[in-house]
Amino acid sequence: MGSGWTGALGTGTLKTHQDGIYIDVSSEEEAELNYHDEEFYGDDLHLEQSGLLPIIPNFNVHHVSCGWGHSAIIATPNDDPPKDTTNNPSSPQLYLSGRPQEFQTLLRLQRLPTFLTDMIVPISHSLDQIGSDMIPFGMFSKFTHCPLPEQDIPIHVESSAGLTLILGSSQTLYSLGLNHHGQAGIGKTSNNVWTPTPVQMISTTGNATTSTTKNDPSDASTEDPIQNDKFQAMACGLQHALAIDIHGKVYSWGKNNRGQLGHGDTIQMCEFAKPIRYFQQSPTEYTKMKLVAAGLNHSVCVTDDNQAYIWGKNTVTVSSENNDTKQLQDSYLPTPINGLPPNQPIVDISCGSHHTSILFQDGSIYSVGIATDNHEPIFSEAVCTFQPNSIYENGNIRQFTSGYDRTTIISKDGCHIQEFQLWSQEEWRRNAPHVPSAVQMLQSMEKEDVRVKCLSRGWLHSVLITDDLERESR
Repeated sequence: MGSGWTGALGTGTLKTHQDGIYIDVSSEEEAELNYHDEEFYGDDLHLEQSGLLPIIPNFNVHHVSCGWGHSAIIATPNDDPPKDTTNNPSSPQLYLSGRPQEFQTLLRLQRLPTFLTDMIVPISHSLDQIGSDMIPFGMFSKFTHCPLPEQDIPIHVESSAGLTLILGSSQTLYSLGLNHHGQAGIGKTSNNVWTPTPVQMISTTGNATTSTTKNDPSDASTEDPIQNDKFQAMACGLQHALAIDIHGKVYSWGKNNRGQLGHGDTIQMCEFAKPIRYFQQSPTEYTKMKLVAAGLNHSVCVTDDNQAYIWGKNTVTVSSENNDTKQLQDSYLPTPINGLPPNQPIVDISCGSHHTSILFQDGSIYSVGIATDNHEPIFSEAVCTFQPNSIYENGNIRQFTSGYDRTTIISKDGCHIQEFQLWSQEEWRRNAPHVPSAVQMLQSMEKEDVRVKCLSRGWLHSVLITDDLERESR
């Protein structure tokens, strides 16, 4: 569901008002839909096109990630594999649709009158097609194969504003997209990174940081040459990124104007994947991380010993001189998240644009961030946004994800899906969880139970993958 003019829906057309539900159905039968989604990130979008249309036919989709104006999927083709695949044609491949190389251009197009957008979008698409030899992944109205170097096989993908990170089976981390702020992490800035390119990491050495030197960005240290290490997890912010290597060390790179890299300063950018020295325990030892996530301009991680940290834009509250109001400040260094339940292992974390949700072993979820209803900052202590639930306890989940102002949790069997927003009032938070509207629609249209594999929300579109026919909607 969502706007089709970015091409992110992968339907093969770029109509400005191609809003609706798209599903890969086994028959050509179309169902009539009259749907007004008032829940779409608070926007009042009228879905002008009804009916069911194929979105990703002939694919077995394993994972999806929606960026600002593009979609990335890892899928195995059911029919003919791409000509440039590996010598194992049944292996999963990366496919892109939409505009994986654009961010600010999309904002400008969105502000234009509809008739101008209708004129400009097809022209820009034609130019990209003409220059396809030089710009291999500029813009696509259909899902297009994007091979990894050395015939590597993609196992996970994360997308953001003109940025895509791909983790290969070799545990090499690749990036493509915009790189004005070093967000591609390839060791230098450039306008674009057109094809998947390995992220370059840099190691920081020096004396072990102490509680005082952690807050001093001038602490003496040196930067070693590029290291060739492997990664196990990654996260995309708006124009920055984070990753955890196979040793548990957390890295960050990209734009840093609000301290979102956690390096203790606001140096404008970092072009390499650089370790966050706050967690350095000795010249060679770092606190081990198990989870990492990123919002638009803030970052979160969880250590192996179950400590959650947050940093970046507006992540710390300070009291006014009269102690009657709270003001938000940026945090340039990781700060512990307070108010979390003791003795409860953290299972997963996820970030929306301005909030962070933390899933615990008992199925409960605690959140910090900016309240959806009145923009009240909730950072002093985390609040419970989802009560303990046996369906989701002990990590019995398929997916735990956040997009913009809401968080979604999917049970292990795919039959139970709940989403909620961060509200300022406890009563509202207690009654907030509900089945996402797209899932409700699928349930009403399907004769059998719908089992959801994963859900991803982008700027103007969302994609939902189901289990039975590997179908997408939104």
